[in-house]
Amino acid sequence: DNIFYLFYSVGFDDKQHRLRVVSSSSPLGPYYDSQSIELTNVTQLSFAIDPHPFQDRKDGQWYLFYSRDFLDKNNNYRVGT
Repeated sequence: DNIFYLFYSVGFDDKQHRLRVVSSSSPLGPYYDSQSIELTNVTQLSFAIDPHPFQDRKDGQWYLFYSRDFLDKNNNYRVGT
């Protein structure tokens, strides 16, 4: 569709990282954030980072892989992806 997408993570300190996407008609930009597309829910996935879109060559279906952590500073836990 001649639209370029940039996936990124945004958050504050070690909390509330969420995945977002911006788009542009040129790979050089400018990119625009619709602010209506939030790819992860911060209340359910409090630390989502490293988005990587992937298209299956067999059926053309798009998938989004990403990393997430659970940070519990009170008990010194850090559970990874």
